[in-house]
Amino acid sequence: MFSQIYYMQIYLLRFVLPEGEKVKFISDGFDKFFLKLVRALKNTAKSINKEEKEEILKSIKSTEKEVNDHAKLIYRGNLKLIGYSSKESREKYQKIVSKAANNEIDLDDYRPILLPRSTKHLVTYNIGDKIPIEDEIFLDSYGHFAGYRNDDLAISVDKRTRDELQLITNSIYQVEIDPEKKVLKFVARL
Repeated sequence: MFSQIYYMQIYLLRFVLPEGEKVKFISDGFDKFFLKLVRALKNTAKSINKEEKEEILKSIKSTEKEVNDHAKLIYRGNLKLIGYSSKESREKYQKIVSKAANNEIDLDDYRPILLPRSTKHLVTYNIGDKIPIEDEIFLDSYGHFAGYRNDDLAISVDKRTRDELQLITNSIYQVEIDPEKKVLKFVARL
């Protein structure tokens, strides 16, 4: 029973988008399904009956394609914007980018970016790729992909890029990644 509820909770996350304090359902009829699920869980102390389980699975399967299509469009997440803890740390990632890029750009011209590991399946960046970065008022800058962070709640961005976009370190931002255009956008500071 616990594993079924856990699976459904994970799956539910793919059907909603946060909008401030509220949740927006991105598939038709999912809000009704969600309410039925909540009532079923509330009314049954130990388990969901077979009929309710079949209805839940049917609802999930009927909206799976729509959700998967939507999920491929844009990644949205609330991430803490951080820099590098030291000059040595930044230089370490600049060297990684420089080695992968294998061109004659000065080491200091690289602006390493570390993305959350959860974005790995959304868009394919190679180490050294130049990533266009925008903010909410259409300022733009760039960075170079240096890898993935172990922390899925933060994004590391070079100070020059943060300064150009007027981004504030240690703040939480709503971040979007467009996998088709491979653009990173800081939508709003939360």
